Amino acid sequence: MHQLDQSNETCLVFVYGTLKRGLQNAAYLEKAQMLGRNQTAYAHYALLAINNVQGDIHGERYDYPGLVDNGKHHVLGEVYAIPTAALQGLDALEDVDHVYHRREINLNNNVKAWAYFYIECPSRKTSQEHKMLKTSQNSMSWG
Repeated sequence: MHQLDQSNETCLVFVYGTLKRGLQNAAYLEKAQMLGRNQTAYAHYALLAINNVQGDIHGERYDYPGLVDNGKHHVLGEVYAIPTAALQGLDALEDVDHVYHRREINLNNNVKAWAYFYIECPSRKTSQEHKMLKTSQNSMSWG
């Protein structure tokens, strides 16, 4: 598991899935400062449930969410302050450029943070129906 590097330079990361407290990958952020819950500033996103048929690096087979642009919802999540150097570890976990790409996102209260967006791929099974996926009138969350 990647540990957060200790440095003075920090950045904000918006997490909406398995990195949230109490979920499978929360340990990656256990030394980070949680700043609180927040949601996307605009309601033009969706969460997809991705069927993890191959398992992760430890062989675990849990499904996970993917944030995409082509929706009509706010996405709820948590905001963390992490050392900027720790982004490399999160990029490795999120398999950047293969499964996700990282880009800045606008959240409520004029907060900007890094977020991981899912790279849609026809060979991966996805759904908007899943026991972990919660949808209300104009928002979506995982967990």
